[in-house]
Amino acid sequence: DLSRAKAGETNFSTRLYSPFFTPLSQLGDFGIGLGLYFSSLRAVAFITLIAGCINLPNILYFASDEYSKQQPDVNIMLRGSA
Repeated sequence: DLSRAKAGETNFSTRLYSPFFTPLSQLGDFGIGLGLYFSSLRAVAFITLIAGCINLPNILYFASDEYSKQQPDVNIMLRGSA
């Protein structure tokens, strides 16, 4: 239903591509390289999110008092680090 606006279009209202809701098939309009870049970027962001969720229990354990035992002689920035 949508058609691509020509450069300098002023007769019809236009809008920019949404970076979050634009399908990857439409990003290919700018060239294969840009489409591949954003598809790779989405995949890496998803994998990073999953890896962060997997590591969340470790982060919480190492930041807890159960691990550090209230170490008074350790710098506050180093507490919770393995």
